[in-house]
Amino acid sequence: MQINKIFAIVLLFSVQLIFANEQYMTSYEDLGSNSTSSHEPAIVIYSNDCLSMPSVIVSIVFRVGKLDVSIAKSGIVEIIAKNLINKETDNRLMDLGITYSVNCTDTDTEICAHMHPKNIKKFFELMKDITQSIKVENLEICKRRIIIEKKLINYGKYNSVSDNIFAQIYPQIVFNESTLQTITVDDIKNFFDEYYRNNVALITICGNFGKEILTKQDFNDIKKNFGGSSQRTSLSDINFLKDRYIHIENKFERNSVNYVYTISDQKYKKLAPVFLSIFSYELFKTFIQNQSLLSSFFSDFYIHRENDIILVSLYPKKDISLSEVKKLYKILVQKISTKEISKEILSKIAEIKRISIDAQNYDMYKIHSRVKEKIIGGISSNETTLVRAIESVSPKELNEFALKILYEQPKLEIITQYRSDR
Repeated sequence: MQINKIFAIVLLFSVQLIFANEQYMTSYEDLGSNSTSSHEPAIVIYSNDCLSMPSVIVSIVFRVGKLDVSIAKSGIVEIIAKNLINKETDNRLMDLGITYSVNCTDTDTEICAHMHPKNIKKFFELMKDITQSIKVENLEICKRRIIIEKKLINYGKYNSVSDNIFAQIYPQIVFNESTLQTITVDDIKNFFDEYYRNNVALITICGNFGKEILTKQDFNDIKKNFGGSSQRTSLSDINFLKDRYIHIENKFERNSVNYVYTISDQKYKKLAPVFLSIFSYELFKTFIQNQSLLSSFFSDFYIHRENDIILVSLYPKKDISLSEVKKLYKILVQKISTKEISKEILSKIAEIKRISIDAQNYDMYKIHSRVKEKIIGGISSNETTLVRAIESVSPKELNEFALKILYEQPKLEIITQYRSDR
């Protein structure tokens, strides 16, 4: 498997050497955080013939998401996402056998398409005008579709925790039906011109395709059609002012306790992915050793421009109380804040992560996601670098991180409990 990984990297560099003098070509293995400081989009290629049959994921990513919307215009990026590709272009994509989706997240808006490599050039030809203007048809129908989709998501999906988290930190990204209804066609066009027009931040081409598929002139054309991205200021820093506690009773939710920590200091942001890998391992080990009190747990690191977020969610078994889980979690936090983790354990965690990376390098969706997180989030998601960082991190630094972020500074705690109908 390691040989195949090396082959993939060599193949990647062989593709890039053709365009070695072009600044917009960016290595998958060396994605600099300044890639988006230019007025040209970062263009990242990853070709690996060890992947499945010839196919490719192509994405066009705008650095515009729900974080860029005022509370008064909540929902506007969802409307734009549904109108980026018009009906005529949609029909032509279908005729070519190209499937696609347009997704908007907190930090970006992305057109993600799956196709045969022979259609890459045709796809970019069809997409070349999407950054110039937007035409909104049947706005009221579009709004109703968004409202229905949001309501459907609310049923049977674990999202009340995330809504409460982000309502505390970024209230503008929580869906609000009443503000959506006030958005006009002029609002949409003005917002598009200010934030989307010529503002493509990233283009990725990931999959199994030959380097002869794209020529130097093709990349020049892409550069010309999607260049000229504007510069925006980041959102101002927002911090929790004190500990906050939220209790949710809902028959659609499992019992859980959730802890949310924010990270503003750049020093800790860089260490966060390393710490989370180690903390997840310690979480698993702690609760397994204590009669498997949990039915499951979840931990993740979210990139949100200025304030990054660590979320830890613990789901106790039916016969285990939330207070029992909270008590054990508190002991774990104290332990990891004071007791240095051994180098042997760090090596073991790094090896587990390395095996996971080898598996992910056969999934072009995973590759694309890592590239996008790096360019849009501005924080390295280079997994190879992460493995090296885990092996070399100072145990003292990990203790300092846990003490500062998990133990000393304020946090958000959200309890969810199932409530039967009564």
